[in-house]
Amino acid sequence: MKKLHILTALAVALVMLVPSVSEARSGCCSWHGGVCGCGCCDGTSLSATCAPYYPECNAPTSVPQYVDPLPKPAPVIAQAPVYFTGVPRSRTDLLNCLVVGNKISKIYHLRGSRLIKSMTPKNKVCFRNEAAAKALNYRKSLVK
Repeated sequence: MKKLHILTALAVALVMLVPSVSEARSGCCSWHGGVCGCGCCDGTSLSATCAPYYPECNAPTSVPQYVDPLPKPAPVIAQAPVYFTGVPRSRTDLLNCLVVGNKISKIYHLRGSRLIKSMTPKNKVCFRNEAAAKALNYRKSLVK
């Protein structure tokens, strides 16, 4: 009969111990993203309450360092747009013109004008702005 009481007391003690272990494990680092390896997922170490449930992490050299898995993006340096000036030699030069003038008629057109396509390529000249075109006695086109 004494053996039965001892076994019963041992079983009750075991049943009471198991939930506390699982509760401690489930609550460890719950405010820090859970347990990752031997520490909390945000890089903090295990608390004194949680450390006994992770005996493999009790060595002083096993504290992990948090490494950010995403690389930091390179800083974006804003550059002023480069516009072409002079006589365009290629389509790229012409696309980078803000103001396109006709050497023969001395009329300039703003980027996007439908008349730029009809100009003979050798007669096209690019200007940085309207003031530069006006300084060379070009006049603004009346057609957009």
